[in-house]
Amino acid sequence: SPYLKFRQEGVQKSRGYSLITSGSASAQNAPVVPAPPTPAVQGDQTGVGNAAVESLMQSENISRSEAQNRIALQADILALLQSSTLLEDPGFVDLAVQHQPVYQVWLNFADNSNKSNLLKEVPPQLRRYIKIRKAKDDKGARSAGFNALSKAITATGSAYPIGYDAVDEQYFVDVPDESTRALVANAIPPGLANRVRINVGVAPMPEQSASTTATPSGVRAGDWVAPGWRSTSTAGSTNPGAPCTLAFSVTFGTNLRGILTAGHCTEPKYINYGDHTVTFNAAYIERTTGNFDVAIYRTDGLNTDYQLYYKNTYGIPEFSSSGWLNTKNFIRGSNQWQGMSNCISGSVTGLACGKISSATYDWRGTGSSSFVRLTNTAQGDLSQGGDSGAPVFAYVNPNATRDISATGIHVAGSGSGNTAVSVYMPIDRIFDLGVSNLKLVTTPW
Repeated sequence: SPYLKFRQEGVQKSRGYSLITSGSASAQNAPVVPAPPTPAVQGDQTGVGNAAVESLMQSENISRSEAQNRIALQADILALLQSSTLLEDPGFVDLAVQHQPVYQVWLNFADNSNKSNLLKEVPPQLRRYIKIRKAKDDKGARSAGFNALSKAITATGSAYPIGYDAVDEQYFVDVPDESTRALVANAIPPGLANRVRINVGVAPMPEQSASTTATPSGVRAGDWVAPGWRSTSTAGSTNPGAPCTLAFSVTFGTNLRGILTAGHCTEPKYINYGDHTVTFNAAYIERTTGNFDVAIYRTDGLNTDYQLYYKNTYGIPEFSSSGWLNTKNFIRGSNQWQGMSNCISGSVTGLACGKISSATYDWRGTGSSSFVRLTNTAQGDLSQGGDSGAPVFAYVNPNATRDISATGIHVAGSGSGNTAVSVYMPIDRIFDLGVSNLKLVTTPW
C-alpha cells in the first residue's frame, strides 16, 4: 500500500503491524451488534457535566473553574473568527491556542502591520490572552512547504502524514518506527531541514464507489437510527463483520433523509434490532479520495433526528453510563484551530475528548493539508477499531451538558492513552459533495 497503515477504524486497525479489532476477536468474529437503545425524549437529562471541561481538567492539570473558562473562551474565539474582519485580512495566516505553560491565543500574520484596529474587535475577556506575531510563512509558502515535503517523502517509496504545528511553527511527519524516521529525515529538502519534527509511533489509511439509488431494507415501523450507533458489515461483504460508527443525520434532495459515516466503511452494513435487521446495501454517495472520507446512507422509513448517542466507557464524572446529546449547530473547518477542545463518540471507544494538535493535517501524504489531527486525551483512548465514521463535536458553552456543535467525522486513529491520535474530516466538507439541498439536522430544525 502507498499509505502507512494508521488505524482504519471501520475495518481492522493496526497497532504496530499486527491487525486487531476491539478486544481479541478478529473482524470475522466481531460480536453481534446490540439492539439500538430507545431514543431519549426531549428534555431528558442524562448527565450534568461537560465532557470537554472534565477532559481539560485532567489533561492540563487545571482547576474546574479554569477549565470552564477555557471552554468559554472557545465561544469567544469562534465569535472572533465568525464576526470580525480577521479572516478577511490578507495577511492573516492562522490562529492557534497554546495551553501550556500558560494559556495564550496566537494570531499569526504574514506582515508586521499595525493590528490595533483588529484588537478592538476582540472581546475584552479574550484580549488579555491574545499574542500577535509575524508568521514564518504566509499561506502560499505554507502550502509550498507541504507540497515540497510530500514530494520528497513520496520519493522514498511511501507516503506519510504531514501536519503543521501553528504554535511552534513547525511542520511534522508521523512515522511508525525509528528506521522510517531515518529514511524520512534523509529525504527532507535542505531548506526545510530545521523546520520539520518527526514523530515516531503514529500514521494513516486506505479506501473504496457508490449507488445513488440505495435504500435500506428490512425496515419496520418505529425503527430508529442515530449518530453514535454501531453498524456492522454483513457476511459476504469484502470485510465481513467489520463495524463502523454512524455520524450526524442529514436531509437532502427533496424530502430525503440520511446519515453520515466514513467513506472507507464497507457495505453492506446492518443494524441488528434483536428480532430483525436493517441493512444498508450501498451508500447513497461516498467519497474516499483527496479531501474526502465520507458516505451518506439513505434512511428511508427510519426515524432520525438531532440526538447523538454516547456511552460513558471511561467513567467521565457527572455523566451517566450512556445517554444522548443534542446537535445544536456545526463549526466549519476554517473556524477550528489548534488547541481547540473536541470530543468523539465512538460506538466502540465511547465518549472521549482531546485537543486539536494540527488543523492542517495531510494524513494521506498527498500534499493536501485538509484533515484535522486530535490528540491529548485524558481518557484511555480516542478511538478503536469500529469507530470510523464517529461524530466529532465541540462544546462552546462550559455550562452545557447536552448541547454540542458538530465539527467533523472521525476517519482514522492510532495509539492509546497519551499517544492516542484521531484524524477527522471537517464537517462542512459534506457541502462540497455536490448533493442538492444537503443540510445537517440540528435542533431546532
